[in-house]
Amino acid sequence: MRIIHTPLDEALASFREPGFLEPVSAEVCIHLASLAAYAGAGWVHLNPLVGAVAVDSEHRFLASAAHLAFGNHHAEKNLVDKIRQKGMGASLKGGTIYVTLEPCCHYGKTPPCTELLISLGLKRIVYGMIDPNPVVNGKGIRLLEAQGISCETSPQFAELSAPLLELYRWNLEQKTPFVAMKAASTLNGIACREGDKRMWLTSERARDYGHWLRQYYQAILVGANTVIADNPTLNMRHPRLKGRTPLRIVLDRRGDVFHTRSMDELNLLKGEPERVLFACGSRFWKSEKGQSTRHNLEKRGVQTIALRDVNRLQNLLEELRARDVASILLEGGPKIWGAFLSQKLVNKVHLFMAPSLFASRGGMNVMSHANEDLALKDQSLILLADDFLMEGRL
Repeated sequence: MRIIHTPLDEALASFREPGFLEPVSAEVCIHLASLAAYAGAGWVHLNPLVGAVAVDSEHRFLASAAHLAFGNHHAEKNLVDKIRQKGMGASLKGGTIYVTLEPCCHYGKTPPCTELLISLGLKRIVYGMIDPNPVVNGKGIRLLEAQGISCETSPQFAELSAPLLELYRWNLEQKTPFVAMKAASTLNGIACREGDKRMWLTSERARDYGHWLRQYYQAILVGANTVIADNPTLNMRHPRLKGRTPLRIVLDRRGDVFHTRSMDELNLLKGEPERVLFACGSRFWKSEKGQSTRHNLEKRGVQTIALRDVNRLQNLLEELRARDVASILLEGGPKIWGAFLSQKLVNKVHLFMAPSLFASRGGMNVMSHANEDLALKDQSLILLADDFLMEGRL
């Protein structure tokens, strides 16, 4: 198990480039490129997170950059543009570019990065990972080497770059959204007490990190009970990082939300309603109440999905993939967690733990609706003020 003392959101908030033409080590460049990549979190969707750093022939810092949005320029192009805007394009001759992912060599939404890099007179490319996309997959490196550019990697760079490809690789290989789960618990596993008024289990610092996760994943999914009980906004509100409103998905099999709350009450619909999606069973949408509700939602710009089989969650994931949704963060409640876990559809768990115990009758365990024990692999323990965040893959 890895213990992480500097959480990612903290590292990103304190991210600073070295001074222009400041001498830097290879280790610093590797860390800078890896951190820079996260500027695209939540924006690149089906593309990978990629960061890049350039140094001149004397290994002095020139710039860092990232791939910032799906369909826009790649990290290498943004990097070169930054340097040219300073009037220092010639400094790249004989220099080195550190990039977290092998440069692309094909025409897609943008021209191949290999062509740009070859034109610069670079001496060396240091890369983190080979692109798993079969269209690239080593071809970019071979093209660069054929033009006399030295290409190399290192175990450290590969280790730092691997998490940047997590969502990309899954979507590329599985053709379905990556599903993560976020929950809070005390040390004895109690998530809440049924019938109690809502209460925070974890500290404000832990909740801030939860907002960073909302930025990292493209969409948030909650169940009808969460909307009815909490009337959440589900936007990204980190105190030190700017973000965008994720797609907010409500899985409401029977349309229970609309039997309980009016649309004007729903906080979800008060800001960016076009970033809200209600997934309900076909039976509800076909009812008189459902038809009226769907019409009024879509008038507000809200997206809707009709589910043929409300209990088979793979159907929902297929519908979301068809809308180019690449990743989902399950925020609750326990029935949602249990359903996805039971159907083996959760890829990663983010479990926030408060250093306290609940002495409670009628308590509810975070996993109480799952039908079997599931072991976490590749665990990390992240220290968040007084709380802990356990992360792992299923």
